[in-house]
Amino acid sequence: MAKTQQRKEYWGLAAIGRRMGWRDKRRAIRLAVIAGFPLYIKKKDGGAREWYYASEQSIRAWEWNRCANELDRLLADVPLAAEEEAMQGC
Repeated sequence: MAKTQQRKEYWGLAAIGRRMGWRDKRRAIRLAVIAGFPLYIKKKDGGAREWYYASEQSIRAWEWNRCANELDRLLADVPLAAEEEAMQGC
């Protein structure tokens, strides 16, 4: 992955929503509370206004973590012996 893509930053709920493909801007806030989405409040260049902020690196880490958790959950539901039997039939 290019370094410029890793350092990409998203300022504001609309920009974060576009990056994630969400129609509702408030979904980022809900997922931050429910699922640990990496959403921070920062000030741009010393300004007075606070913005919601997320970086490409933090979003990708969150996505990978969700995938790893889902794989662990799926693998925990399947007994290993049943998996080995299924592989022998191939």
